[in-house]
This record gives sequence, C-alpha cells and structure tokens, in this order.
Amino acid sequence: MSDDDFVLSESEAQVDDEEDSSMEFSDNLESSDVKPARNTKRKPAAAKPAETKKPKKAAPAATKENQKPLSESQSRALILEYMVSQNRPYSHQNVFDNLHGKVKKASVPKILDALADAGKLVRKDFGKAKIYLADQSQYPPVSQEEVTAQDQVIADLKEQVNQAKERIASISGEVNKLTSEPADGELDTQLEATRNEVLPCLKSFDMQRLTRRRVDLKFVVNKCLLSPRRI
Repeated sequence: MSDDDFVLSESEAQVDDEEDSSMEFSDNLESSDVKPARNTKRKPAAAKPAETKKPKKAAPAATKENQKPLSESQSRALILEYMVSQNRPYSHQNVFDNLHGKVKKASVPKILDALADAGKLVRKDFGKAKIYLADQSQYPPVSQEEVTAQDQVIADLKEQVNQAKERIASISGEVNKLTSEPADGELDTQLEATRNEVLPCLKSFDMQRLTRRRVDLKFVVNKCLLSPRRI
C-alpha cells in the first residue's frame, strides 16, 4: 500500500467517525428528556366578582309549637282577667276557643270550677252543661233606666239587622235574575239565527197578496217560525 492510499484511508476513517458522532448526538438528543422551555409569563388573573351579602333571615314568628306553656297560676290569672273584662256568660269551650288555645283545653274547666269555688266567678248548672260568668258584685249597680235604654238599643239593632237581611235578599234576587239572562254575545247569536230563519220565510210570500188580503205580517212570521213548511 502506498503512502497516498494510507493517508486517504485515515481521512475516510475520520469522516466516518464524524458521521458516527453526529448520528450518536442526534440519537441522544431525540432520546433525551429535555423539553423545550415553556413560556414563564403568567396571564393576569381575572377579577373576581364582588360577593353580595345575603340578607339575614328574620326570626320566625312565635307559633303554638314554640310557645312556652303557661303555668297554672298564669292560666288562672289569664282566664279570670278575660272573664271580668268580657262580663258575659261562657261555657268552658267558649273560653278555650276565645283564648285561642293559650290554655290547655283539659285545664280550662278545672280552672273555671276552681274560680267559681273561690267566689271569683259564678257558675250556673244546666244539666250537664255549665255556664260561667264574672261575679256581678264587683261591678257598679245598674239602674232600671239604663236597662231600659239598653233594651231599646238592642231592639233598634235587631231592626237594622232585619232590614239589612231584606235588602240582601232583594239584591240577591236581582243578581240571580241578571245572571240567568243571556249575555250580549249570546243575544247577538240568537238574533242572527232568528233573522236567518225569518228572511227566507218572508221571501216566499207575495207581499202584494198579503197586502190585498190584509194579513197580519206578525202572524205570518210567527206561523212561519212555528211551522216547518211554507204557508
């Protein structure tokens, strides 16, 4: 082998080594875990909407369920105060209803009997029924003139009530009469239907013959409406 061939072989080997090294570098670059650098600039955060404060719920109104039950002494004082202020005869059911359940139903007759036994109330027995009213000695005496005046007031009020009932009955009768009559739209429909029935009937008559015979036109129309055939 000549010196020129040896030199050429070395140069070829050097080229081959450079190609191998470049291929190895590219393979390492592809297989490496190095990732391209990301854009580190952050986007500005969106402004959050202003939070609205919810209105506070109002406290629930007191009901029969959350009301504290009255003690026996409180129930007794409440019933006595009511009976004295009203000064009217009541049964135990009336008292319970008028107090709207503030006192237990089973306790009302017991308290009324206890107040009657203590002389605070007056009890009247009518068989099994009992009527209670306030002791009348605690009220000022009423003269006979005042009683007569109150009786007259009661009589006048009863008369006003009777007159009001009569007016109500009269107005109710007029309302029923008006509501039973057909409405304007129904009347228009009935009128149009009657007109459609009468016009063909009138066209079938010889008006000169009717005039010559002096036949009542109203009679002819009525007969035409009642009879399915032509006259």
